[in-house]
Amino acid sequence: MMWRRYLVVFCVSVFAVSVAGPVQAQDDEETMTFGEEEAEEAQKGEGGDDGTMVFGEEAGEADGPPRVSVVAVPTEPINARERQKIESEMMRIAEDVEGIEVESGDAVLDELKARTVETCVTEPLCLGEVGEAAGVDRILMARVTPSTTGGGLDLDVDYFDVSERLFLKYESVENLGGVSQVIDNVKPTLNVLFERRAPEQQTQFAEEDPGKALMWVGIGGSVAAAGALAGGVVLALQAKQMDDDLQGAGQTDGGDYETLTQAEARQRVSEIDSKYAAAGAFIGVGGAFAVGSAILIAVGTQNTESAPPRRADADGEGSEKRRGISDVTLTPQFSRQSAGLTAGFQF
Repeated sequence: MMWRRYLVVFCVSVFAVSVAGPVQAQDDEETMTFGEEEAEEAQKGEGGDDGTMVFGEEAGEADGPPRVSVVAVPTEPINARERQKIESEMMRIAEDVEGIEVESGDAVLDELKARTVETCVTEPLCLGEVGEAAGVDRILMARVTPSTTGGGLDLDVDYFDVSERLFLKYESVENLGGVSQVIDNVKPTLNVLFERRAPEQQTQFAEEDPGKALMWVGIGGSVAAAGALAGGVVLALQAKQMDDDLQGAGQTDGGDYETLTQAEARQRVSEIDSKYAAAGAFIGVGGAFAVGSAILIAVGTQNTESAPPRRADADGEGSEKRRGISDVTLTPQFSRQSAGLTAGFQF
């Protein structure tokens, strides 16, 4: 009778599986359907256009750049006119910062005055309520207070995120000499706060003027020519004087000098010839320098007067270039009996 017992057990097991199976499958199907619908609703309700989840600051900036209210907080060391000057300078600098939309701080200032200004500007919760009431995303705020390190003034600049209730950045400048120095330090302080580099100072270079360069070379050459000519004249006069002295010594019919020995006479003749040669060399070099300098000065003057003005392009280069002399070369030449100067240039 054992087989009957096994048959009953088998039939009961089959019945249990047939009943529990559809119920479990139905529960699983409902559970899976519910999860898919919830995920789709979450993506539609909280995600971006592409179905991705967006949190934090990116969600706030999806509709555009953050609205930043710029305000200079009224404090005891400054009056209303000075406060307005500081705020205007802050507005001017903040408007050049990319990625933000700057607006006046009047609404924020009104909300601050409705509360305790001195404490609210340092408490994130209170300042967050002020920003929400004013309808802005961030607050750029400056405060001027008496310095704790000296007798001057301190400038504190805070950059506050309204939704996060968080001071994103802050900068301070201590012990300034007065309100004028405070205003002067607004720009560099905001540049540091927003990590902006100050505009690089453009070095001004003098325009290249080949005409003037040639003129100066010519003037220098004329000075050298004058010196060489003067030296040659002096040597020539000395040689002439020595020659006259030698002729005054007198010679006999045989060619002998009455007051000089033949050795002394030959030495003096040699000195006279050397001085004449040196004088000729100096005069030749001076003349060459004079001619070359005159040419350089004349051409340089003409080149400067006829050169068209230069106009700056967008890249800083001149749209019209000067036409002038290039490849100027001055080559002195010497020999035993002569000296000269060769000048070469191209138009």
